[in-house]
Amino acid sequence: MFRHLDRIEPWLQRMDPGGHYERPQERSALSRDDKETHPHGMSHAAWHSLSHAVDHLNCLRTLLKDAQMMHMYVPYSIARAALENACAAVWLLAPDDRTERILRRLRLAALDIRGGGAARRLLTDEPGPRSEEERVGELREIARRKGQAAGRTCVDFRVRGAALRDAAVP
Repeated sequence: MFRHLDRIEPWLQRMDPGGHYERPQERSALSRDDKETHPHGMSHAAWHSLSHAVDHLNCLRTLLKDAQMMHMYVPYSIARAALENACAAVWLLAPDDRTERILRRLRLAALDIRGGGAARRLLTDEPGPRSEEERVGELREIARRKGQAAGRTCVDFRVRGAALRDAAVP
């Protein structure tokens, strides 16, 4: 298992937060996706998901190699988080159809907005600088510009199960 986990070393170097973030090549499909989803960049979301996956795999490797005891359940939670994040990146980028990729990005952004709002409400009564509804409205507007009359459905969709299911389909 360790030799598989050691294969993340090049990814760790690429995902270094202090390192250089490689932007998509100009006129590439990913660059066009970024422009159409601005300010919720597709490449940033994929990079973010991959960074989380790599970080979790590195944590798992460290835990298994360096711990003086074997935890009964924790490695599975960490492995699951790595898998879910890697699947999210694949799910975002996999469709050949640009509209589908963009809608998936908007769905993921809506999930982040709603989750962040729920976390904020647990921690404080203070409102954020922009309301959750205002931020989701921005996503709906991007969907409408992309020709999705039903902007509401694109941002009210649950992502996790779909990402895992769709990433597993060849």
